[in-house]
Amino acid sequence: MIFYLDASAWIKRYVVETGSRRIRHWVAEGPLLFASPLGLIEVLATLARKERAGELETGAMRTSMASAQTDYERFAIVPLDPTIDRARQLLVQYRLRGADTLHLAAALWVDALPAFDDELIALITSDRELAEATQAAGLGVFDPTRDVLPGP
Repeated sequence: MIFYLDASAWIKRYVVETGSRRIRHWVAEGPLLFASPLGLIEVLATLARKERAGELETGAMRTSMASAQTDYERFAIVPLDPTIDRARQLLVQYRLRGADTLHLAAALWVDALPAFDDELIALITSDRELAEATQAAGLGVFDPTRDVLPGP
């Protein structure tokens, strides 16, 4: 099984939320993960917003940002250009928010790679609407707030 990690699940690695323990363990021990540059920007922006709101100390924000960048460098990166083109096609069909549409397009891009013809592609997300659209598009979904992620 091949996995694409969206920002709603990825942020749980750095901020204590429901599902954080599962994501921390799974990202540390799990298989190769795909992610988008958009996901990194969303995670970093969330950390900055939480620091500005007083929910995260400045030192913790900086440490988490560095960890997110390190994690990103370990992930397989989905290029933005083909996902933008695919997202344009998906907008009306799934009626998701813009960023979620790009994450779905990225997961579908991974699914279309010839190297993974025999693999199930699953998107890891905590966003209900994105999860529903992902399932409708024929991909698997894991929500770290309720699903046990497959072992490495």
